[in-house]
Amino acid sequence: MSLPIPAPPAEGIGSARHRSIAVIIVLLTGLATGGVALATRPVPVLHLTRGEAAEAGMTVDLVRHVLAGGAVVEIRADGSSHPKLLAVAPDGSSALLAEPFGIDPSTLVVVREDGSQIRLEMPGLLAAAYGDHGDRLAAIDGTGGLWEVNPGTGESRRLADGPFAGPPIVGDDGSVIALLVSSVEAPFVSRLVSIDARGRVSPFLSDAELVYAAFPLASGDLAISVHASGGTEVRRIGAGRDELMADLGPGATDVSVARDGRIAFTADHGAVFVIDRPGGEPRALVPGAHPVFGQDGDLLTVTQGDETVVVAIDGTELERLAGDASLVACGAECGS
Repeated sequence: MSLPIPAPPAEGIGSARHRSIAVIIVLLTGLATGGVALATRPVPVLHLTRGEAAEAGMTVDLVRHVLAGGAVVEIRADGSSHPKLLAVAPDGSSALLAEPFGIDPSTLVVVREDGSQIRLEMPGLLAAAYGDHGDRLAAIDGTGGLWEVNPGTGESRRLADGPFAGPPIVGDDGSVIALLVSSVEAPFVSRLVSIDARGRVSPFLSDAELVYAAFPLASGDLAISVHASGGTEVRRIGAGRDELMADLGPGATDVSVARDGRIAFTADHGAVFVIDRPGGEPRALVPGAHPVFGQDGDLLTVTQGDETVVVAIDGTELERLAGDASLVACGAECGS
């Protein structure tokens, strides 16, 4: 999922960018040295069975669809609320929803396969993500604050004030990779940083001053989509390297990078393109927007109007769903 950071205008941001850089460097220094006080009080938590959620008009079901070579979890919500899907656990056993999404007071909803819920009151909600094993999650609230949440109990603590943007990447050791931004309302500067389990922010992981999104690769490196003078680039960073994977040119949005290095993006007024390998040429896949890869890069979801469409890497349509959905790992049920 791409980060909600707009591309800057072509002109007139130079002085604003320099001011923002100065502000963000001061902020980063304060966080790294413990100079910014953190609000560590846990947020209120409500546990609901599926029956209790139904009585309150807040039923959410996770509906699993087995496909050729994969699986997708569809979100079905009853009642008047229209929660926004933020993330689904890698195995599809739970999902993270925002009610509502944005800077206003919100609820982070952890929904399980049995329909039970954990609901956490948050000061707004901009992003959330699971770790690779589904036993850790991080959320970014409406002020840009970073929270660590136990998806099993709902226990939480505010890890760092930021402001950050996401979705974050959650490590097994409790660390989180996120974007440190100039502000959540006007993120003209967004620098990639790592936050450890104690809330300490490491120096910038990339020299890029406007990073749109970061994606873990199977090699252990990161792929990042960044603003460049000619439009948008995808770069590989890690272990002292910073190299170009693809120059997407002007007009590319909604960048997604699979763990195997495949790249998808939206361009040309609503068409999804795929680059199969670094240095390869883009090829048109299907109409739509917001491509998101599954774990192995062979399937991806694409938004077409109000529907989510699952397509294979050759463009074959496999499933069409009425609302939000996410690809998940598929084991014995898929014959693997």
